Amino acid sequence: MEQEATKKKLIIFDVGGTHFGAVVEGLHSIESKDWTDAIDLGPMLGLAAHSGRRVLVVETQKGPFGIRVDDISSRMINQHLVHPVPRALADWMEVPAISGITVDPEYGIIHVLNLKKLATLKPEPS
Repeated sequence: MEQEATKKKLIIFDVGGTHFGAVVEGLHSIESKDWTDAIDLGPMLGLAAHSGRRVLVVETQKGPFGIRVDDISSRMINQHLVHPVPRALADWMEVPAISGITVDPEYGIIHVLNLKKLATLKPEPS
């Protein structure tokens, strides 16, 4: 049985020219590029080099952990209808931290990432 789409508050951000979303519930804070414990999301997703101007900080069992992104949408946080990743597609995807997809009126179809799961995929910050 397929899961239903659910409304969630998402933060929309850019990495290497591609827009992504993340559920706000997993977000601890947004910091400047000077945050020290941060991984670069671009290489993890196989995207081109990026500026990494902002850091999304998530709280993990080991403490705060940063995920470096290029920029954050000027709309910051909005409600989106998030659809689960279809089962047939989930096994094929290279990034297991993609938790769903949504359609944004400005950016079109975007992947929704699980920030806490991303923090566990590549534990060594840059």
